[in-house]
Amino acid sequence: MEAARVMADQAYQRTIRMIWFSGEEQGLIGSQAYLADHPFQNIVGVINLDMYGYDSNLDRCFEMHIGTLPAANRVGQCMVNVISTYRLDLHYDYLTYDSDLSCCSDHCLFVRKGIGAIEILENYAAHSPSKGCG
Repeated sequence: MEAARVMADQAYQRTIRMIWFSGEEQGLIGSQAYLADHPFQNIVGVINLDMYGYDSNLDRCFEMHIGTLPAANRVGQCMVNVISTYRLDLHYDYLTYDSDLSCCSDHCLFVRKGIGAIEILENYAAHSPSKGCG
């Protein structure tokens, strides 16, 4: 909500949509309905924030699930550049495994349509090869 507030008075070259999907755990119902009801051919990128605000050990570490799609890598690199440019006190694991094999979050359906989509997730050490910013 804070991002929406901060961005509201700015002008952008492209449309930015902030969308809150429901039904992820029930089979990506919300993102599936969105893609069925809206044109998606001009979507440049998707950043899916999933449990991003949860940091149980306060290490400011999170996972960026990028996958192997080149368009998703561009979105991921944009996130890396923002963190670096603004010197944000954040740490991350940049995960580039084949996300379609274990993809179960809302960004997956966008990736399957060739859209650069990434998931920003809590530091969920079971997924991280480095066990979470290690």
